[in-house]
Amino acid sequence: MQDITKNIGKYAHSLLSDPAVLKKSWDQWVLLVEKGDKEALRFVLNRLMPGTKTGSNISFELPIVNDINDLSEAEKRVTDSLNNKEITISDAKDLFQILETKQKTIMMRDILTTLESRDEILGR
Repeated sequence: MQDITKNIGKYAHSLLSDPAVLKKSWDQWVLLVEKGDKEALRFVLNRLMPGTKTGSNISFELPIVNDINDLSEAEKRVTDSLNNKEITISDAKDLFQILETKQKTIMMRDILTTLESRDEILGR
């Protein structure tokens, strides 16, 4: 199995080293983009601008979240905006990931505060 993997790697390297093969391959990707293929567009954009996200920017301002009550309000705003078609499902997913991270931060802060209070009461 290791020999097969090594041979495939050598074969792929030789193909990718040939400018004619690369040009033909690139031209095929560009044709797919011109036909409206979104995956091809993503591939081409990732090659032209590596490290950039192909998602869109949204105009949505999350409220300041300092505690769990604020978090619930922020989640409600995201859900309402999604229901009103002001943001896409993808946008909502991204926003909920941000809120999930904030929730974990709040929980850790609360746990640490509780432990510090306990230590103060116990005289530690």
